[in-house]
Amino acid sequence: MTTAIKNHEGFTLIELMIALAVSAFVLAAAYSTYSSHQKVSSVQKQVVDMQQNIRAGMYLMGREIRMAGYDPYKKSGKSSGAGITVTNGNTFSFSFVADTDLYDNNNDGNIDEKGELKTIAYDLYDAYSDGDNDLGRQVGANKNAAAENIEALEFYYTLADGTQSIAPPVAGDVRSVQITMLARAQRSDKKFYNNETYNTPSGGSWGPYNDNYRRRLLTSNIVCRNMGL
Repeated sequence: MTTAIKNHEGFTLIELMIALAVSAFVLAAAYSTYSSHQKVSSVQKQVVDMQQNIRAGMYLMGREIRMAGYDPYKKSGKSSGAGITVTNGNTFSFSFVADTDLYDNNNDGNIDEKGELKTIAYDLYDAYSDGDNDLGRQVGANKNAAAENIEALEFYYTLADGTQSIAPPVAGDVRSVQITMLARAQRSDKKFYNNETYNTPSGGSWGPYNDNYRRRLLTSNIVCRNMGL
């Protein structure tokens, strides 16, 4: 009868320590890779959110500003007074006829009365009292944030005679407006340092801020197609 030889020896203490050290090294490398990926992903998300935010704000302003001065009744001699009312580097206010939008735009209790004006103003204000500026959109007495974390805003106007001004003496002379916005990321990044200077079409500049926030600058020229008609 043959008896099987059994080996009862296990791992030595040194072998266990080596295995633990290798495992710890692998886990540390995996965690470092994961942590780095998470940080990069977080930064990319902030940048994407910032870009989408500033583009959405610019799109909304452009769409509405193109309507400035719209008045289908003007040629019949029954002008409603639609046009541009406030023009400076920080605020732009304008109106247009909106008597088919199912709203009481002038707060007189009547919806869509003939020639009803809609007045809109854009500027910067702290919408949520959180210490940073937002793009404000005011319709009548109601004001809300059209885009968050907009650090700076400039309106630069081209007039009927072709000259440009940041504060036209006559608002009705405006024919187009260059809008420049500077958006800021919602959170700071300790590994990023921003010492850039952002130049505007009027010759002004913003910064350097010398902080840890990422920023994006966007400029768009909007033609006020109903002005001067």
